[in-house]
Amino acid sequence: KSEGGGGHYYSLLETVFQVSKKHETFIVSIGNIKPKVLDFYNGKLYTLNLNKNGPLSNLSKIVKREGVDVLHAFDDLAFFWTRTVSYQEKIKSCLTKCGGRNPKFYYPISNSLINFSKENHRYFKTKKKFASSKLFFVPNRLRAFNSDEKRILSLYEELPVEMQNSFKFLRISRLGKYYQKSAEQLIRLVKKLRSENINCCVIFVGKIESLEVYEELKILGQGCVFFFTSDRYTSDAKELIDVSDAVLGTGRSFMEASSKGKILFTPSSDAEILVLINKDNFEEAFFFNFSERTSFSNLDLSSNYNQLKNLIFDAQLKKQYATFSHSLFKQYFDSDLLADKMTYIYKVCSVEKRNFIDLFLHRTFLLRKLYIK
Repeated sequence: KSEGGGGHYYSLLETVFQVSKKHETFIVSIGNIKPKVLDFYNGKLYTLNLNKNGPLSNLSKIVKREGVDVLHAFDDLAFFWTRTVSYQEKIKSCLTKCGGRNPKFYYPISNSLINFSKENHRYFKTKKKFASSKLFFVPNRLRAFNSDEKRILSLYEELPVEMQNSFKFLRISRLGKYYQKSAEQLIRLVKKLRSENINCCVIFVGKIESLEVYEELKILGQGCVFFFTSDRYTSDAKELIDVSDAVLGTGRSFMEASSKGKILFTPSSDAEILVLINKDNFEEAFFFNFSERTSFSNLDLSSNYNQLKNLIFDAQLKKQYATFSHSLFKQYFDSDLLADKMTYIYKVCSVEKRNFIDLFLHRTFLLRKLYIK
């Protein structure tokens, strides 16, 4: 449906990369537009156009030709086809929910469901519909990566001279309604710091989804916010993280920033500014996958803000925080553990059952998602 620049596409590629260390793998992309992220994929790729290829029959042919053992759907739309082929061809199947909100109305039933977030994992464990499903919590989806020094220097040189040596906050995300609130929280935090004569700025890297949101953010952050929206910067933007001192991360982008030992922030559903992540509040943010839905039970915003100021001015504290930040990556997010975890899941998952009622609901859900704007 879209060019597919979201974090879950990168999580898909990382899963394939790690699993391919032990098993033969390939990707089938179903849709009217090839996701740009798949340009980074060097393995075997089948692309099935919704309007031309007849995805179901062609997926069956591919599965038979390749001798597939397990079908792994990486979102609830793709699962419509894999569940059908699973019970038709008697091939094991599983589904990954790549974070996001808990479903309000409908989510397809799968015999084996993998969750990226504790929030989703707990939700499905409480639902009778999934009582007989095998549920897995697998947050690991990131490999250590190199920075792109050439692009970082280019971005740095595009900043005004007075901002080049400032304390830099970075946000990598699409510029649209969904991420508007967290973007505004980041801008308000920086304006608060600047009102106390602390030289800092915000760097946004991401495609413009909504011109209206983009213009509103420019007005709100006039003088201290800088946008980089071209393909040169938005393609594999994680390689630019080292241009910054601190990162507002949600989901995968939080994990990417932790791998670089950055000062970490997440949105808060009930605060005007961002929240600095520390040892005391990490678990609460982790539960919500560091998303806009994150809620903190005992948050002292004033104390949290003062911790940030101390980090800005104290090099030793900043060094200690970098160690803490990187330890989160090693303990929770490192994808080196993924091959063994996924091998176990593929071993214990099963063929999908023929559930006509849920399949009808799923088809209705699919058509609504694809064709109703």
